[in-house]
Amino acid sequence: MKKILLKTASVAAFLLLQSMTGLCFAQTDITTAAAVAADTRAADTIAAETAKALANHYDVTLVYCFEHAGVLTNPDDEESVIPLITREKFELLKADGTVSGGMLPKIENSLAAVEAGVKRVVITKADKIGTHQGTSIE
Repeated sequence: MKKILLKTASVAAFLLLQSMTGLCFAQTDITTAAAVAADTRAADTIAAETAKALANHYDVTLVYCFEHAGVLTNPDDEESVIPLITREKFELLKADGTVSGGMLPKIENSLAAVEAGVKRVVITKADKIGTHQGTSIE
């Protein structure tokens, strides 16, 4: 099975595309595709849906890039990265308020992608892609 890395970013790299509407796919190399949209929540959903569709044919890892090193237990501490989130752990983190706001749909999309066959989802900073740093959703 061929491998594919699907990534989307919600910060500076796509600010230049603010005027765009809809979906734009950019093939960056044989194993990497980026899905971007003017609305970053839409980009997250588009990337997750694309990853789910590709999971039947490829070994897919979905990477969400944003301004933090991963999902944090303390938003003011970049060192407080939660290394692994499963469905069960997510429910606990949501219930105790550790994970809230805009991170909720990102993790929900991530878990739905994993449950649909995506190998794993990584949430990290763009400069950490491929370093095994960040939060892994499995």
